[in-house]
Amino acid sequence: ISVCRMRWEDPAGDSINAAGEARPRLVFLVVELEKVRRRYNRLDGEVMADRLTAWLYLLASGYRDEAEVDAMSLNVKSIEEFAQQYGRAINDPELEKAYDAYLWSEREMQSQRDWAERVGLERGVRKGLEKGIRKGLREGRERGLREGREEGREEGREEGREEGAKEEANRIAALMREKGYSEEQIAELFA
Repeated sequence: ISVCRMRWEDPAGDSINAAGEARPRLVFLVVELEKVRRRYNRLDGEVMADRLTAWLYLLASGYRDEAEVDAMSLNVKSIEEFAQQYGRAINDPELEKAYDAYLWSEREMQSQRDWAERVGLERGVRKGLEKGIRKGLREGRERGLREGREEGREEGREEGREEGAKEEANRIAALMREKGYSEEQIAELFA
């Protein structure tokens, strides 16, 4: 967490333009509150000795009890004014309504984001499944055709061999008949 403040500053002599006029420059002051929180982890004389450090302590750590608020308020008048304004603001019903509306809108927006994410995920899963099924069917058909052709060729070869063997057996049987063999002799030979 960082606090940033910017201001315009009139430069010292070296930033004079050609017309002899001082050019203002933009100065950024950045305070890393985590470093403040680590460095000033309790309210003590070092924190109270400097207004800026006291404010940074308040921003970084809040206050732990009423004694800290009282001690800070005594040493840094602007913190006392802040505490009074803060106390008034906390008790303001309009501010409370505005804060409740803010919290409600944050919850509503988070709910809508969660819903959109869930719907998007469901659509993505559905599209993925549909695409996967189409791809699976296409690959299955292609594989089935390929395997079917292979099996068909193999079965065709086997049937061709069997037909060839039957035709050859019939041709041999016919020759044997011509040579005078009996049907019993031919049947016994092919059994």
